[in-house]
Amino acid sequence: MKKGAWTLLRAMSAAAEADLLDAEKALGLLDARPAAILRRRKILRTALLAAILSALFVGTAYAAWRIELGQKLLPSAVVGEIGVPPTETAEQKYYLTDYGFTDSPEARASQEMWDYYWSYTERRGQECLDWGLSYYDWLEEDGDWYTGDPELEALHTIYQAQNREMAEKFLEIRDRYGLKLHSQEIVSPSQEEFYALSGVEPFCFPPSGDETVPCKRIYEDGSFILEGTLETEDQRQFLFSLTRSLSGVLPAASLMIENPEGYEQWETVNRFGNGLSLALRSRYPDPGALTDNVPEVDRLLIFFEGEGVSVTLTVGPTLECLSREDAETLADCFDFEAACGK
Repeated sequence: MKKGAWTLLRAMSAAAEADLLDAEKALGLLDARPAAILRRRKILRTALLAAILSALFVGTAYAAWRIELGQKLLPSAVVGEIGVPPTETAEQKYYLTDYGFTDSPEARASQEMWDYYWSYTERRGQECLDWGLSYYDWLEEDGDWYTGDPELEALHTIYQAQNREMAEKFLEIRDRYGLKLHSQEIVSPSQEEFYALSGVEPFCFPPSGDETVPCKRIYEDGSFILEGTLETEDQRQFLFSLTRSLSGVLPAASLMIENPEGYEQWETVNRFGNGLSLALRSRYPDPGALTDNVPEVDRLLIFFEGEGVSVTLTVGPTLECLSREDAETLADCFDFEAACGK
């Protein structure tokens, strides 16, 4: 046993003396014969230490999978609506990191790439408007600039690079953070293609019993994006997106949210034994809530971290009212560990 662990056990043993005396008084052991006291004290000490160790290691396991929403959010250059000058009441938007936490190279590179994308698009669009053109006329400048170059073609089709200048910036960001680019994207693969490329076992188990994986796109490394509808037992339907992102690759998409302080956060273990972190923005129990005469919407985020892989489930935004019970019911539709693969 390592010295640190032995010291911890000795300290726990010493600290337990007062508790043992209290327990002996409660059980009437102080009136027993000395030999009986010693035997029972040994039993009590063993039980007490076992309880302390159990609490210690349960707490350690709990801390290992607890994820705060703030660990997954990075501020965006976008304030308010995209393509619309921000107003005084416009809210800051945040990127939800696809892989890892805010200090990961994948998260930082993604933030920089998409900030550049939106800032560049807004600047060039405004220039076109100033010249009496339409907002997106600048897209026609370079024409077919990516044909014949697999890397440029991937940047255009997978990462939405709109011209050579933007593509070169994305490459510079990739190199600076030491990441790779996705090189292949299959849209709406068959179930056979999905399982062959992802290497995962079945992990979708909705109440409807339909275990078809609604894969929107899958990449060469097995990262994927699912988009579909979950129907609860009371026949309410919720749109969802589930992403599986692997380390070492520049993410190809990034969800933006606002008002992170409006989310309630907690942890749960679903029916598959997955330790999950949940964040819920909900109007429950007031589904008629309005903000500036616009109905509020509910959104649920569920996070699971595996070894070199992140899985995120997003439900909504929806006008349906989501309660905590609803959130945990939806969490039971997926085996998140199975979605990580081996």
